[in-house]
Amino acid sequence: MNADFFQHSAALFATLDLQGRFLQYSETWASLLHSETLNFSGSSLSALLLPEDEPVFRQIWQQLPEQQLQTLRACLQDKNTDIHPVFWQLHWLEAEQCVYVTGIPETVEQDYSNLAISTAVKPCDIEPCTTPGKQLWQMPDLMEMMFNQISAGIVLLNAQGKIICLNPAFLDIFGYTKESDLLDRQLLSLFPDYLYGQVRQAWYELVKDQQSFPRNWVMQHHYQGLFEAEIEVSYLQHQGANIILMLFRDVTIYKQTLRLAQENESRMQLVLSNLPIMVDALDENGVFVLWNLECERVTGYTADEILDNPDALRLLYPNPDLRDKMKGALHRVMESEPGYYQGQWLTHCKDGSYKTISWAVNSAIRIPGFAVWGIGEDLTEQKQAQRQLKENEQRLSEAVDKLPIMVDALDEKGNIVLWNKECERVTGYAAIEMLNNPQALHWLYPDASYRENMKTAVKKVLDTDPGYRRGEWKTHCKDGSVKLIAWAVNSEIKFPGYAVWGIGEDVTQRDQAIYQLQENETRLRLLVENMPIMLMAFNQKQDIVMWNRQCENITGYAAEQILENPNALAHLYPQIEYRFYREDPLHYNIGESWEMELVCSDGKHRTIKWSDASRHITISGWAKWIVGEDITDKKQKQLAVKENLSLLSMALGNVESGVCITDSRQNIVYINQHYAQLHGYSTDELLDTALKTIMPVDSHGFVYRHYFSFINGAHGNFYHEKQRCLHRDGHFFELDLDVHRFAHDQRQQSYVIWLSRCSSNKKSRKK
Repeated sequence: MNADFFQHSAALFATLDLQGRFLQYSETWASLLHSETLNFSGSSLSALLLPEDEPVFRQIWQQLPEQQLQTLRACLQDKNTDIHPVFWQLHWLEAEQCVYVTGIPETVEQDYSNLAISTAVKPCDIEPCTTPGKQLWQMPDLMEMMFNQISAGIVLLNAQGKIICLNPAFLDIFGYTKESDLLDRQLLSLFPDYLYGQVRQAWYELVKDQQSFPRNWVMQHHYQGLFEAEIEVSYLQHQGANIILMLFRDVTIYKQTLRLAQENESRMQLVLSNLPIMVDALDENGVFVLWNLECERVTGYTADEILDNPDALRLLYPNPDLRDKMKGALHRVMESEPGYYQGQWLTHCKDGSYKTISWAVNSAIRIPGFAVWGIGEDLTEQKQAQRQLKENEQRLSEAVDKLPIMVDALDEKGNIVLWNKECERVTGYAAIEMLNNPQALHWLYPDASYRENMKTAVKKVLDTDPGYRRGEWKTHCKDGSVKLIAWAVNSEIKFPGYAVWGIGEDVTQRDQAIYQLQENETRLRLLVENMPIMLMAFNQKQDIVMWNRQCENITGYAAEQILENPNALAHLYPQIEYRFYREDPLHYNIGESWEMELVCSDGKHRTIKWSDASRHITISGWAKWIVGEDITDKKQKQLAVKENLSLLSMALGNVESGVCITDSRQNIVYINQHYAQLHGYSTDELLDTALKTIMPVDSHGFVYRHYFSFINGAHGNFYHEKQRCLHRDGHFFELDLDVHRFAHDQRQQSYVIWLSRCSSNKKSRKK
């Protein structure tokens, strides 16, 4: 099974000799490099790397075998010049005197230590071979070690999608510790529920139609939520069975890093393009690959005219001698490590004018395709730039002055040198009164000790590099009022004459609001304490932290006896059926409302109906809070009523008269045994049936009309009549009836009571 895995895995495996030449390697090398017939035996791994990655590889290789495990990131280049980023792991095998190499193409950005193979694991002897890709699979011990130690998660599935084999990395990726937790489990269970249909369809297409399985998925970690994973799929044949191999990599950090890198690259390109200074770059052939907007503005040549144009240098430097000198300077920068050059060059602009550009050229920034970077400044426009700078400073000063937030600044002597409009509005002091006035701080902070504390805080900010401090200070305004100002003081902004900057906000109203909120909280707590309903709350430690007056009145236990008492529930619910509730009141699932018998301090039992209010409203500090109602008396009354109803039903069932009760829809809601037997039925057969069941068909219309007018009160509340009735066997007979009407106030509807004695037993043959 291990051999099947390594023949089909997307990872790169190989063993190298002391010179870095291939001894054995997996088939993945050929497929990745598009060289199915290429024989790697005897060739060097460094020859397959990008030229810029080869020095790093050589340096790490020289550290073996002193450091038995090395990791790096280096790119392979195939015969089509395509580049494949790979994370490499080089593991020195002392006994075999060779290096075991593991490469993970397109891996996640993660700590390289995750790739390490335990040095305590020793593979079997490795003998050099001249037939590539053969003997490596004939070493089961080495295969098992590689399977167990590779950082990528590996899982083998049967055709039904059940896990039949997995490696430790797979357990670690999904947050499990034991193989038994996942073996024989459906792979679909490791995906989030919302992807079930999509994953199932993809699996069906994979197994039935041999279609490719999507590469990127969101997976469900055992306890850390969702994460992004990359999956590679291979098909295996083992002992006649179809097996699907999947290689999992957690690419969450990689995706986040990639997105961040892309965003940073876009921002960097935007920044470079819009920097108010000339920035360009050339490749190894002296062709421009970067030409920002400032370069366009200064020279008049657009990026479309300069980039990738082999004649661009001829346009900018038409003088051959000058151009050769410039090329020579660039060449020296490229050859130096790191290379740097600063000089002034007479540049020919598109409009025919010449400008002197001061260029700082650097080759220390290593980015593929960018050999030399240049930062240029047009010295002919220096004075204009200085004038522009002054204008910008003036605009900045105006903007600061009009900001809707307090901004001030002090010099090193503690004098105010900046005081914007918002400072004037809040304090009432105008800038002309405050700027460079040694008495300004005395006006704002008249208390000498308070003022010295403020100065000490500012001095700490000034002495710290960079200095920063937040604080709230009571400031005296010009009208005599005192306001609370929250200041953020900073000495990091280096500007001549401005030692400390401050940004302030008037939080007087906020402070008053906090005070009002505290008062409201006190009133609310007083209300909760005295409201005529029981209220009990638990904290995360499952201690009772709220026990109001109604709880005290009903149970007899004072709050001092209950609050944060670990034995409180044992006193209140000592019954054995409440043992689980006593042990874990926060998680004991008993529904949204429930009834429990509570034992009071005098030993009496009270029935409390509790409701879980925390399901609807969360309160800070209360993990769970419930409200209760003492329903002991109500339960007793209900029990008494139930007993009375039982006695009444028993009495009616034993009287000689027939008794029947019907509702507004003519349905029988009560009937005693005697009344039912008169009609040949049992009580169960007639209960909840229509009254027409025991009436002749030709009487239905008249009886219905008379019934509805009577039950609605049109004929009073009583009448007496002889009624023609229908027996179950089909014969007719008469009943002498007393009919009463009564209204049920709580149900808001009327009922009819029929009291009958049989007046005729003569049977009629007419049916």
